Amino acid sequence: GIDPKTGNVMLGEYGPDSNSASATRGPQNTVEWNLISKPGNYGWPYCIGNNSPYIDYNFATKQSGSAFNCAAPVNDSPNNTGLTNLPPVIPATVWYHYASDPNNFPELSGGAPMGGPVYRYNADITATNKWPAYWDGKAIFGEWNNNAMWSFQLNEDATKLVEMNRILQTLSFIKPMDMKFGPDGALYLIEWGSGFNGNNTDSGVYRVDYIKGVRPPVARAAADKTDGPAPLAVKFSSEGSRDPDGKAITYAWDFDADGTVDSTDPNPAHTYTTAGNYNAVLTIKNTDNVTATASVPIVAGNTRPTVTLVPPPDGGFFEFGDQVKYKVVVTDPEDGTIDCDKVQVQAFLGHDSHGHPLDQHNGCEGVIQTLTDSGHGTYDNLYYALAATYTDKGAGAAKPLTGQGSVVLQPKRKQAEHFSQTGRVAGGKGTDTAGVAIETTSDTAGGSSDIGNIQDGDWWSFDPVNLGNINAIRLRAASNASGGTVEIRQGNPETGTLVGTANVPGTGGWQTFQDVTVNLTNPPTTSGPLYFVVRKPASVADNSFLINVNWVDFVGKGVTENQRPTVSVAANATTGVAPLKVDFTTTASDPEGDALTYKWNFGVNGAPQPTTANASYTYTAPGTYTATVTVTDAKGAVGSAQVQVKVNTPATVCLSGRSDDFLGTQLDHDRWSVIRENQDLRVADGSLIIPTSTTDIYQTTNNTPNIVVQPAPAGAWTATAKLTLKAQDAYQQAGLVIYGDDDNYAKMVLQGRSTNGSNHANRVFQFIREDKGAPNEVTASNTAQLGDAYPDTVYVRFVSDGTNITAHYSSDGTNFTAMSETKPLAGISNPKIGLISLAGANHPVVDAAFDWFQITPDDKAGPPAPDDEFNGTTLDTCRWSANVRYDATAARVTGGNLELDTTTGDIYGTTNSGPKNFILQTAPSGDWTLETKVDGSALSEQYQQGGLIVYGDDDNYVKFDFLTTNAAGSTVARTIELRSEVGGTVQNPQPQVNNLTAGPYWLRLKKVGDSFTGAYSSNGTTWTDLTTSGAVAVVKNSAVANASKVGVYTIGTNQGASKTVKFDYFKLVKAGSEDKTAPVTTATTDPAQPDNGSFTGPVTVTLKAVDETGGSGVAKTEYALDSGAWTAYTAPVTVSGDGQHEVTYRSTDKAGNVEATKSLKLTIATPKVKLTVTAATRCIGTTAYLAVTAVNDGDVPATIVLNTAFGNKTVTDVAPGKQAYQSFNTRTAQVAAGKATVTGTATIGGKQVTTSYDAAYAAASCS
Repeated sequence: GIDPKTGNVMLGEYGPDSNSASATRGPQNTVEWNLISKPGNYGWPYCIGNNSPYIDYNFATKQSGSAFNCAAPVNDSPNNTGLTNLPPVIPATVWYHYASDPNNFPELSGGAPMGGPVYRYNADITATNKWPAYWDGKAIFGEWNNNAMWSFQLNEDATKLVEMNRILQTLSFIKPMDMKFGPDGALYLIEWGSGFNGNNTDSGVYRVDYIKGVRPPVARAAADKTDGPAPLAVKFSSEGSRDPDGKAITYAWDFDADGTVDSTDPNPAHTYTTAGNYNAVLTIKNTDNVTATASVPIVAGNTRPTVTLVPPPDGGFFEFGDQVKYKVVVTDPEDGTIDCDKVQVQAFLGHDSHGHPLDQHNGCEGVIQTLTDSGHGTYDNLYYALAATYTDKGAGAAKPLTGQGSVVLQPKRKQAEHFSQTGRVAGGKGTDTAGVAIETTSDTAGGSSDIGNIQDGDWWSFDPVNLGNINAIRLRAASNASGGTVEIRQGNPETGTLVGTANVPGTGGWQTFQDVTVNLTNPPTTSGPLYFVVRKPASVADNSFLINVNWVDFVGKGVTENQRPTVSVAANATTGVAPLKVDFTTTASDPEGDALTYKWNFGVNGAPQPTTANASYTYTAPGTYTATVTVTDAKGAVGSAQVQVKVNTPATVCLSGRSDDFLGTQLDHDRWSVIRENQDLRVADGSLIIPTSTTDIYQTTNNTPNIVVQPAPAGAWTATAKLTLKAQDAYQQAGLVIYGDDDNYAKMVLQGRSTNGSNHANRVFQFIREDKGAPNEVTASNTAQLGDAYPDTVYVRFVSDGTNITAHYSSDGTNFTAMSETKPLAGISNPKIGLISLAGANHPVVDAAFDWFQITPDDKAGPPAPDDEFNGTTLDTCRWSANVRYDATAARVTGGNLELDTTTGDIYGTTNSGPKNFILQTAPSGDWTLETKVDGSALSEQYQQGGLIVYGDDDNYVKFDFLTTNAAGSTVARTIELRSEVGGTVQNPQPQVNNLTAGPYWLRLKKVGDSFTGAYSSNGTTWTDLTTSGAVAVVKNSAVANASKVGVYTIGTNQGASKTVKFDYFKLVKAGSEDKTAPVTTATTDPAQPDNGSFTGPVTVTLKAVDETGGSGVAKTEYALDSGAWTAYTAPVTVSGDGQHEVTYRSTDKAGNVEATKSLKLTIATPKVKLTVTAATRCIGTTAYLAVTAVNDGDVPATIVLNTAFGNKTVTDVAPGKQAYQSFNTRTAQVAAGKATVTGTATIGGKQVTTSYDAAYAAASCS
């Protein structure tokens, strides 16, 4: 609606009509009424109501992301052609749901707002039915579902809602749809009525008058027929016309609206002899001469078409995804043969009392493909509706008329709470309120609500229902004890045809449900209501509650023309660590036997979508995924099935002390000893390689080399190894060994077992305990054959309690399976634990690669060093073992940096909204200083930040960070701040420095007792303390002074788009261990040495700086050339030009220690070919000649080239002391002064050298 005074818009807005909130999609059904006074972003599809965000759902992968940010929504849709960063969402003026919300606008419910106009009183309107000035400034509002009207009082300038009130409560409305105030000041109202697509016989347009004093009469006009062939005899009726005050009324009928009264009878008859379109008007007048009118449109000469859908029948049953055949029968006396191209069939998805238009078809028959995903909740009140229409051709002066027929199709599972009506039959002995009641269910099979409080005689119904092709009805029912009988009747709960009877037993609880099936034999196939009447056993008291019902299934084909395929899906693994390869298997059949096609969606953007029944996919990132297979039959019916896959982060394996990750190139013999070591054992590519030699220690064959062992701990311990072995032949094997000697040991190995050619599938795990040369191998010593798909990379484990040992195996390192036997340690003297690989005699040798070995507890293990340069490709979770809300999708190690994407959320004050990826480690005791280099140049929105943090929890921390403070889209403002929070309260002081560049910046956070200070640098060398009032700012925080965690973090607050912050390194220096020694820089030259004290050409100088072991590390190296300015050293420096040169240099470490300046002096003397060159002109007759002479003054022969404007001369091998000479004929009498150029080339000191000379000559005139 519009406010004619301000132009403001009153708008009813809708959201998804889900009955309940969803953690994966967003809020429950929420609708709005908005007073729109300015352009803006009012939320859809990001936020609804008081800015409740929807979830960013990926329709391609069917995965849910995080909630949208209402303060800064981002449109990253691939279909977006407009803005990406959207304005903040303006909250709704009014919001509500299907059910009343006691906290927000409790007056409203229904979930179907219809915005109406604002009334503006006009004193100049003379109509007596105009609304009075009391209503001025009030907005009219309709609630479509609740059939109610409201007025919304606005403030003086009509920009805010003040209060709301029900109005016109004595009137009956049927879905008020649209409202406007007319020029007469009365309200005009359109009612939708009931039904779909115009099949609403009770819809209408009404005028709502304000009457002061004498009330007008009420006119009602009807006719027994409104169309037909001419002559058309019509009987009119004024039934329902009345005067509300009981005054006498008179009747005046004008059958053709020509202004002439044609009859004063209350119920006259009239024959229309001439074809045409008429409007019969009834005028009612009371004794006060106040009138009212009603009219009936009449079309004479044309008959409205009769439109029928057969099939499907009204109330027939289908399943979503099925195909339903329809046929439309149209009869029209005037048109005769029907043009089927003009028949239109509209499909609707019905939901509660409304419908969503879907596909539209033309023709008298066809097939409707129902939706596979309704887009609504599983337990919503959903159905299908088909509406067929046909508009005839008209007949002469009679206008065309439209006929319509419609049917409702019911889903084969009807949730019981969506009954049509409820009540109690006559003679029912129940004593409570008649009918059933809706309650919440906890049925393990599903459902959100059931019906209960059912006593004898209570019934519920579904309407319409048609049982054609339904052969059974199945109730999902429960009963605490007594049970009950359910009579299923068609048409009437008392006298209707008995379709069947269900006997519900006592199930032991009101929420202990089971299925109760009633088989049907020749059920009636007429359409109408179906009643379920519950009767008690004779022995049960009248006031006893009998049963609960969750849903009702209608079993059979129903109206389905082509049933959807039946689909199930299985996965060989539904949980595991990344990377997780999952093999999916589909079982599908088509009820009609049609051929099937397949399409997979693994729930990962950009992943392949195979079209095979079975498929495989490897999930590389941790997360929860939904894999969906969609199966389509040859006619297009669609079925689908899903399976959820949870991919976990690989377990952290921390290796130090006794454990080993086999890095480097040699085995650590301080940790390990080797039985019969030979050259075949090697360490390479991060693994210990032990070939499966053709040896054994089984029974008395004791010759296996390279058994790698260490003393086993006393007491309880666990040893695990990760190994890779492609075992295809008997008895290739590798794994763990507990070794006393060759005749007394235990082994847990992956072993090949094929004795007849290579067969990868025949592998097993084997656990044996050889005692005094007897291996004691029994059936339980070996697993079943693992199969070809079982991986070659496996995990084996021994668990010892100090007395006995058990063995275990795993394919993923997380989920271990125990071997069935337990073996004693006794008899293995001085046991050693380690690794073994062998193949037995005459079997192929292959490499067994041990990736790591771990033993716990480990008395020699220590924590990793705190410092991290973030080299490599993965975060070291042994060092960073205290992470908070870690999300691998928003964190990565790459390019020598830890990159963290800012995530929505904050921890400032009490606003703790769960930002992710606080990368933390346990802080050491005592005092220390943290340092990092942070690149936050990508940050651009208010309170996006990254930096150092000392963390207790979200309400107790100290953080020192780089952040941006500007609103999104504004000029970026950058700050470094130091903040401390205790118990959710931000502490003072709150020092910061503003107006910074994009960086990067170095940050230091220093702890002394419970005091923290911060310093920053733009170059890693010169540091500036954060201050307040000119002094170093100290923040106190006793909550995190001890037993805290430290590290780096990012926060995105209410960001619109995530940004990446890069951390170059992290360093922790304990107090007393600070770096106080400057780095040392060395300079080298290329060539390495001068020739007789001088370099003969350009010299390359390379500088290399190193800090002491355990030092802070080199921050920068600088150099200056020949007294020039200091320059950052980034690459070798080239020094050129003959003469003396000096390169000075120095380095600075990250602790700020500056090395004393060093100097490198060098001389460059380029060798030359020594020549004496002369040039002179002379006259011979009238011709001028130029004579050029070059004498070789050097020690080696030279090639001399004489170059003039009059020609060139080359003389080779000119010996020392000899000359090259040429007299050049200028061929002219006059020569201007000029110069000749002479080059000499010779090999000097093993290098070819060329030197150039110029020789001037005088002008000559020879005329």
